[in-house]
Amino acid sequence: MKRRFFILLCACMEIISLQAQTASDFRRQHLELWQEADSYVKTQRSGWQEIWHGFGVDSMLAEAVVFPEMVRFSKLQNQAETVALRLRYAAQGSGLCDYSIGRFQMKPSFVEKVEKRWMKSELASQYGQSFDLSDSRDARIARIDRMEDELWQCVYLSMFIRLLYLDYPGLAELPSEKQVAFVAAAYNRGCPLPGVGQGKKDYLEKRVAVRSFHTLMIAGKNTVRYVYSEIATLRYKELQRMR
Repeated sequence: MKRRFFILLCACMEIISLQAQTASDFRRQHLELWQEADSYVKTQRSGWQEIWHGFGVDSMLAEAVVFPEMVRFSKLQNQAETVALRLRYAAQGSGLCDYSIGRFQMKPSFVEKVEKRWMKSELASQYGQSFDLSDSRDARIARIDRMEDELWQCVYLSMFIRLLYLDYPGLAELPSEKQVAFVAAAYNRGCPLPGVGQGKKDYLEKRVAVRSFHTLMIAGKNTVRYVYSEIATLRYKELQRMR
């Protein structure tokens, strides 16, 4: 009887725990990492903002979208995965090696998608930025070099946001916090960039509430997961109060 009661109690506690994992819970439970990320951003913000503003991107939105990734960033893991990319991705491509690297945790497959869509858009000539899209080792090595550069990650983020607004009509008309949630979900969960005006907003909306974000290197069955877009929106609200 006692054993059954204990099992029931544990199950109830687990359910309550899972229900309680909001963005505010994430911030509280990872407060030290949150504050470290915030301190780092303060040392880099002016340089990042210069790039984001240069591409016509809302700097508060851009920072909020990638902030959850900065909270869980690990220097050791990043070094290991960068070495793996240089060894395997450079030789074989993202199909066999697709680790996330840098403060913004970008994958080669994400960057490849952004580069390809960018080169097909009017934005490439407008901003005078082009890429070698060939499936060659040299092109992949050059891509990794850019991905390791934090300012280049700001450029890629800017390009992604501009393309997202270009391809998904109506996104710019949403309330600002809703825009942050949609862009954050698209950044974290991935989304197609189908062409000007061809994106379906419903596709993004389905990803906004996905509970998949965690801070562990390898997630297990009992890993606590959070909604990425909620964390990004919480950060956006913080930035608004700091203005």
